Amino acid sequence: KQGKVYIRFTVNIDGSLSNLVVIKSVAKDIDQEALRVMKLSPPWIPATKRGVPQKVSYTIPIFFQLAN
Repeated sequence: KQGKVYIRFTVNIDGSLSNLVVIKSVAKDIDQEALRVMKLSPPWIPATKRGVPQKVSYTIPIFFQLAN
């Protein structure tokens, strides 16, 4: 199995991730692996507006490809 899993999530003001949701699926096991990896992600740098940290939503693709 291979393809792109799209995940929507929120970066909180402390850099933690929350509200992780698969919005475009490849297969259930691949989707679960993409979520697992994102949950292990180190803290992100939060967005700022006029120097004040803000919550921001992102959608990113995660590519899965089998090695030949």
